[in-house]
Amino acid sequence: MIVHGSALLSSAPMLTVATVQDTAGKVAYVPKVGGPPDSSGYMWAGYAIVAVTYGGYIVLLLRRMARAKRGR
Repeated sequence: MIVHGSALLSSAPMLTVATVQDTAGKVAYVPKVGGPPDSSGYMWAGYAIVAVTYGGYIVLLLRRMARAKRGR
């Protein structure tokens, strides 16, 4: 028995379940004009961790360059 592909595709919309969208509730994400999308404490903590990590890496590189310049 050979089944044509269009016969299978025509039943696809019946198999999907439509979800009701509640627009009265709070929206999950609304992009702001400029700046980061979220300014919560977690976002600032992430910025602080990145700044400390990059700063530590730069200090480490400068110390290694100074040590190499002295000939150790």
